[in-house]
Amino acid sequence: MLKYLLDITEKVLSSEHISFEDAGKILKISNQRDIISLLSFANIIRDEFKGSTIDTCAIVNAKSGKCSEDCKFCSQSAHNRADIERYPLVEKKVIIDSARDAVNIKADRIGIVVSGRDVKNTDELKSICNALEDISSNVDIAGCASLGTLSYESAKILKESGLKRYHHNLETA
Repeated sequence: MLKYLLDITEKVLSSEHISFEDAGKILKISNQRDIISLLSFANIIRDEFKGSTIDTCAIVNAKSGKCSEDCKFCSQSAHNRADIERYPLVEKKVIIDSARDAVNIKADRIGIVVSGRDVKNTDELKSICNALEDISSNVDIAGCASLGTLSYESAKILKESGLKRYHHNLETA
């Protein structure tokens, strides 16, 4: 496995793409020694492409609570009895104002985060895209998002709207 990880690392460092099969093989690593090796090689790749700098990301909790998933630790889950404020998708103005606030605290990115497995409601997706377009045009900060599972079409629309980075917020706990 060590040689395989070294070969994959060299491939990535040479700016080559890894195959779907390679990615699947990496995901199946379960041996503790191999996981530690994977982390070490990932750190080499991170250092090569990003150095020791970090990006800071402020977030706007754009939709809170009532998530159908049952991640035991998460107060956003409909299965959790935590006393949190639950609300539908906030208005575009709230997202834009949060982006401006993020600029004021010198964050590199503003993350639009919603509870739930995905954003199936097309009006919600359009609203998020409108906010991203406005941020791209009028606020000096990069937009990123955590919206759960995306279809290819949704990912493409978000990118066209100015999304710069995407993180998956679905846990497997």
